[in-house]
This record gives sequence, C-alpha cells and structure tokens, in this order.
Amino acid sequence: MEFKTLLKNTSFLAGTRIVQFLTGLVRTKLIAYFLGTLGAGLVAQLTFVTQKMSQFTLLSMSEGLVKQIAENLESSQTARIINSAYKAYILLLSVFVVLSSIILYLFSSELTIYVFGELSYISYFYIGLLSFPLLILDSIPFSILKAFKDVKTIAKARIIIVIINLLLAVPLILLLKLDGAIIFVPLSYIANLLTNFFFARKIYFKKYRITVKTIFNASLSFQFIKELLVFSTFGLTIGVFSIISEFVCRGIVVSNLGVDSIGLYSPIVMWLVW
Repeated sequence: MEFKTLLKNTSFLAGTRIVQFLTGLVRTKLIAYFLGTLGAGLVAQLTFVTQKMSQFTLLSMSEGLVKQIAENLESSQTARIINSAYKAYILLLSVFVVLSSIILYLFSSELTIYVFGELSYISYFYIGLLSFPLLILDSIPFSILKAFKDVKTIAKARIIIVIINLLLAVPLILLLKLDGAIIFVPLSYIANLLTNFFFARKIYFKKYRITVKTIFNASLSFQFIKELLVFSTFGLTIGVFSIISEFVCRGIVVSNLGVDSIGLYSPIVMWLVW
C-alpha cells in the first residue's frame, strides 16, 4: 500500500516536472528568438539573482517550519501549534529579510557589475531586490502543503502555475520584447504565490481557522525559534557555499565572455539540471 502511494505520488511529481521542463523550453526558445542571446542572458541573470537572494534569506528555515507543522498534525492542539510555528517563522524571516535587503542594497553596484557585467543594468538588480520577498512569502502557504504531504495538490498547483506563466510570458515577450520578459519575472512569482495561497487557504487555512489575526495573537514559542535558528545555521554553512559557487561560475562567464554568453550558458544548465 505504501509502495503504491509512493509510486502514485512520484508519478504526479514526475508529470509536473515534464510539463514544467517543456514549457520552460518554450519560454526559453521565445526569449532567445525574439531577444537574442543578450536578452536571454539578462533575463536568466535576473531570475538567478532573485532566486539566490531568496535562498540566502531563507537559509533552510522553511524546511524547519515544514518539520514543525508535520510533527504536530495528530495533536489535539494542531491549530494552535501551527499558528505558533508561523509566528516564530514570520518573526525570524522578517528580521532576515530586512538584513538581507540592507546588505544587498548597500552592495547593489558591485553585485550588478558582477552579475550583469555593467552598472547600466542596475535597474534589473533592483527589480530582483524588490521581487525576492515574493518568493519568501510563497514559502508560507507552500510549507503547509508540504507538511501535509499533499502531493496531488502541489502537482495541481504547479500545473496551474505553468499554464498561467505561459499565458503571461507569450504576449509580454511578443508585445514588449525585453521589457516584457523582465516584467514577466516578478509576475511569475506573484502567480506562484497566489496559486499556492489559494490551495493552502482552501484546504488547510480554513479548516484550522488560520488567519493573519490568529498568527499575530498566537503565543511565541522560543523552542520553535531555537529550532528554526538551527536550520538557518545549517543553511548558512552548507547553502551559502552552493550559492557562492554558482555566483562565481556565472561571474567568470560574464566577466570573460559578457552577459550575452549567459544566454547560451543557461539553457545548457537547464538541460543538465533536468
């Protein structure tokens, strides 16, 4: 029975991965055809820097939140514990987001030159800086879907997100060219956040009566805070090395070959990741 469930869940996720890959391929082809390697490189770097800002800020704390929720699903105080876990998570996350934003803003010129090759692209860096909190916020509804191991809903949400993103990307790229591709990046994060929030609210937040008010009024658990800090320490020691290594690799490509070369580099990486 467990094997059949595992096989079914794996099939769901594998199916969504295939759809995500194919639509990503279509989007990459559109960008490459209409914007050339320079446009593809700029979009790839914007997406990369936004995701890495989010990864650096989260420091694996979202995995800690998932663990805290999952461990208390059978408790008679599940709703109270989930609210308390979210309060601890949001409190720590708010501190990390503020600190990360300040650091990234202070070094925005240096990071822009390193990531994009020229200071003239600093507006793209600021778009990434304003967009990465959307990915951070998405960890809140996604955590409860993951904690309940709701693979079917996660797969459904991903398919919907893929369709929405494709419907957004095609007209934006065709009509606005590079500006449209750049605008698409934060819009895709908004679509991701709203879709996951819709399912989380419909299935779990309503069931356990979890709202902004209940989270705000929940008791603050220092045990949860301590545990999240342990996860953040792990994320800092392991995750940062991964982030730095990819930054260095891309930086070498940009400094020696130009940002347009990323337009060739990124599709290759996409195939390797797949």
